[in-house]
Amino acid sequence: SALSTYPSILVQFYAPWCGHCKNLRGDYEQAAKALFGNVAFAKIDASLEVDIASEFGIGGYPTIYLIQGSSMDEFTGRRSAEGIEEWVREKVAP
Repeated sequence: SALSTYPSILVQFYAPWCGHCKNLRGDYEQAAKALFGNVAFAKIDASLEVDIASEFGIGGYPTIYLIQGSSMDEFTGRRSAEGIEEWVREKVAP
């Protein structure tokens, strides 16, 4: 399991046709670079991975969760690279 390797994983559920997802792509990638080594980043195409999206209760795109062990927090920050970085740093213990 990825959680045994990475204690904190930020997962973005998206759909390739989603305009908001396309707009967030660069910011998500920039945040991933800035937080490299502290948090693993993943993207799941919820239009293809329907079962996984259903397990997470995904109802809209993009939806981002921070998973740490058995806890899961839905992203509530600003949808920008800085907003993602700031939110994740608040949630992840140093």
